[in-house]
Amino acid sequence: MGFQRIFWKYAHRRYQARTLSILPELAVGSWGLFFVFVYAGAFVAGWYPTLVEAAVALFLTGFPVGYCILHWRIRKEKAKGADALYRKLVSVSSFRRT
Repeated sequence: MGFQRIFWKYAHRRYQARTLSILPELAVGSWGLFFVFVYAGAFVAGWYPTLVEAAVALFLTGFPVGYCILHWRIRKEKAKGADALYRKLVSVSSFRRT
């Protein structure tokens, strides 16, 4: 089972009957971008992280920005129609041999 199938299956189950708001996307995206700027400023100032600090930096920036991008993709696909998430799930679920 590929990542796309898992992602669109989750999106269909969770968001098919809901109306999507842009507010969580903006909140989490601004949180992630804030920490991107904080860590970029620290790097410019000459700070080099240890392994633990780098892991925390990736957690504070990577997960929020990743969530923001994935939520944006779901919202963009759902805007195509009422059954767009189902059609996307079916399109990535085909059993084609490559």
